[in-house]
Amino acid sequence: RGVGYSTQLQSVGGTGTTQWSKYSGSVPDGLELNSAGQISNVPPSPGPTYAQTYPFKVKVQDSPPLHIDGVDLSIRVGEPLAISTASLPGTPRVFYSTTLAATGGLGLYSWSTISYSGPSGLTIDPATGVLSGTPAIDGTITLTIKVEDSSCLVDVTACVKQSATKVFSLIVDNTPPVIP
Repeated sequence: RGVGYSTQLQSVGGTGTTQWSKYSGSVPDGLELNSAGQISNVPPSPGPTYAQTYPFKVKVQDSPPLHIDGVDLSIRVGEPLAISTASLPGTPRVFYSTTLAATGGLGLYSWSTISYSGPSGLTIDPATGVLSGTPAIDGTITLTIKVEDSSCLVDVTACVKQSATKVFSLIVDNTPPVIP
């Protein structure tokens, strides 16, 4: 919803130029199938309800029209994937654990760390988004976290997964508070 989309349908065999057309069902509002087999454009936002599936049938015909073949396809449309955790709370140099959160996407999430700088000691659980560990020394840890959904947006020729990244800073400070 509200995010540009494009995929190219492909055929094998036949002769000459191919022509694609939809003959049953509907693609999501805002998307179009052209005669070259490209489905593209931007579904409007607000669009369809979360994770709505649009089944449709397309046919391809070669030129001269000697061969015609059809296939059942579907496109799933959902909310764009985003990391919703705003920031990471600072921590003393003790065991640290916080769960990152995401919104949108389709299916289950897979979490990873793309980049990590500063004191080592933290890891992220790919299945749960739990960031945990004991930082080795005081300092600022800068992490770039990535989340990817697990459901294909399109059942065509390739699985198109959504992903989102966000940079976090975590201050590790084991300095005891000063009591006046």
